[in-house]
Amino acid sequence: MADLKFLILGIFISIGFVLNIVGVVAPCFMVEKATADSKQHKCHAVNPFSSMGSSYDFASFALYTTVVCQFMVALMYGFIVYETKIKKRQYSKEILSLFYYFKWFFLLIVVLIALSFVLIAIKFQSRFNDNTVYLSYQSLLLITTIIVCSINIALSRRLVVQVARTIRQNSTHTANPFNFDTTSVYSISKN
Repeated sequence: MADLKFLILGIFISIGFVLNIVGVVAPCFMVEKATADSKQHKCHAVNPFSSMGSSYDFASFALYTTVVCQFMVALMYGFIVYETKIKKRQYSKEILSLFYYFKWFFLLIVVLIALSFVLIAIKFQSRFNDNTVYLSYQSLLLITTIIVCSINIALSRRLVVQVARTIRQNSTHTANPFNFDTTSVYSISKN
């Protein structure tokens, strides 16, 4: 059961990873409508070194930090796959701690994306109200990333419980090899 949840978590990590990368790196985060002097819409990318103001710069930096967090989660997931599936090792306390880190990284991603939207809304509130500036499809990708990361938090919590139970069961069986429990691998059969 833990392996199925682990696989589902990997699928959702991949989906969140792609959504986050595309949502941050795509060229048009905010769109300014055409004015009298400019006949075209103007796109603003996520750029921490822009001339849009300090709150937009901090929001951009926060969004790039979410990409770094997604990379860290992908590396940790790859390490767990390497340890448990390739080397065929059982779940250990080190791997359990990585599942805890999953939860905190996903929570950090959710908070940073929400904070960046709040900062952008505060900075451009008057321009949002008169509809001269609006968010593009890129913002929808980041909102979807928030939803996927929330699902990942729930899956990580379930995996922590499942892996902790597995570790506890494995440690009780190795501590007492003469356990007469019939579900144990070390049980003695009655003839």
